[in-house]
Amino acid sequence: MRAVLAILSLPLFGQIPLIGQGKYDVVIGNGRIVDGSGTPYFYGDVAITGDSIAAIGKFDRSSANRFLDAKGQVVAPGFIDIHTHARRGIFLDPAATN
Repeated sequence: MRAVLAILSLPLFGQIPLIGQGKYDVVIGNGRIVDGSGTPYFYGDVAITGDSIAAIGKFDRSSANRFLDAKGQVVAPGFIDIHTHARRGIFLDPAATN
């Protein structure tokens, strides 16, 4: 299954065209949203303001300064640290052994 965590792509804003003066900075739209709650995925949009998720739902393109179409992709909002046993940090343990 081909999946893209669109949230991880956000630093690429320079490649996303500016489309207006919307309420949100970015809307990642038309994606299959997996929210991590254990409920089935659903299709929708993720609105971002600054560095935070502002809302999840369905939004018009004009509600965003930038719109990223995630059709056919998976959007999994909110990941901070997927899983690690490393406690010392990469600078103390450059090999990142667990």
